[in-house]
Amino acid sequence: MPDKVTTNFPLLTFQSWRHLPNINYKNFIELQKDTYACASSVPSNAGGGNHGCLGQVMPEAEYLRLAGVPYVRTQFPNVQDIPQRMNNFEQYRVELERRRQQEQAERERDLEQALKRMIIQAVPERYLAVLRNRQTGAYEGHSVRQMLDHLRTTVAPLTYEEVEEEYNRIGATNFDPDGMEVTEVIAEVRDLGKLAETINVPFNEAQLTNLAIKVFTNCGHFTHGIRTWMALPTVERTLDNCHQHFMTEHTTLRRLHPQGIGAITGHHANALKEGDLEYWRTTTKELMEVVNALRQEQIDMRQDHNTMRQEYQEQTRLINSASSTTTTTTKAKKATKGKAKREEYQQEGNENNPYKYYCWIHGCNNTHPSSACRRGLNNKEEYPNFKPEATFTNRMGGWWKGSYGS
Repeated sequence: MPDKVTTNFPLLTFQSWRHLPNINYKNFIELQKDTYACASSVPSNAGGGNHGCLGQVMPEAEYLRLAGVPYVRTQFPNVQDIPQRMNNFEQYRVELERRRQQEQAERERDLEQALKRMIIQAVPERYLAVLRNRQTGAYEGHSVRQMLDHLRTTVAPLTYEEVEEEYNRIGATNFDPDGMEVTEVIAEVRDLGKLAETINVPFNEAQLTNLAIKVFTNCGHFTHGIRTWMALPTVERTLDNCHQHFMTEHTTLRRLHPQGIGAITGHHANALKEGDLEYWRTTTKELMEVVNALRQEQIDMRQDHNTMRQEYQEQTRLINSASSTTTTTTKAKKATKGKAKREEYQQEGNENNPYKYYCWIHGCNNTHPSSACRRGLNNKEEYPNFKPEATFTNRMGGWWKGSYGS
């Protein structure tokens, strides 16, 4: 059965981490994507039926946003006696449903085992050791979802520096209009937005949109598209509209230049040779104005994001400081309460006093008072200052051993 489960897997092994000196969030993302792809390739009617068994390994909230319905894992059916009063058709239907349920449960179980095996082969044991059963040497107590969550949060947690590095990488992309698609850029920008949300320093809509515009500006082929985009009202310059706008521009450029959009550069050179300098001076000037405006927006965006980062760090510091102050206050309250309790218990005859007697030599105890202490009464030489009349309220210099809180 496990072999049947892996039949549709897009790959049979995950990229190994064993040769990597350091693990970062990018390594984890690749492992997670491969795991999701394999789970999605196994058919299932659960969770809407459109994503295979993806809901089995993806976090519940994330899958709910994707599919719109929760993924409920199939349970192994109990062996049931079919009532004799059922006709043959009903008996066949019940038995068929039971078999279908059992096959799906077995498929999900085998998928879990196959993905665990692939993760264990790719990830060094030291990163998973805390999940391993010391008696059996296996990971039967943890699901694939739990293993991924452990790797995400403890082995390869995302840092702000990694988000910033990803932002710079996307911003430096030189869009190739003949070899790339607008959708690729938008998808990368959206993924960046999701990454930033995981560390609570999110990018807003305008910041993500401006990043996409920067990529399209880099290539120099979307002059008209960028000019018309900047002419739109601010409220209409959303990431979704940006996606649609530049897909249309890209399609138009391809239709106008079936020989390849990159050939436009040669056309520009020929136009300059023919003396149409004034047109290109005007076009270049307009483009530079747009580029300068975009650069200023990028600068403002960076400043806003740095401010947001500083505020986040300050909030974290205040939370930690408040937590420390609360801990100190709690300890002080406990000490004060303990002192009050001790003073209360020291009162002789108090019903809450855990000790019945006080002895000048033995302190608080449950066996005898000072007046009945044999050692004090019979050893005058050893205890010349022994006071048989000493009590809780008047210890007369006696020992307070055994008292509450001592």
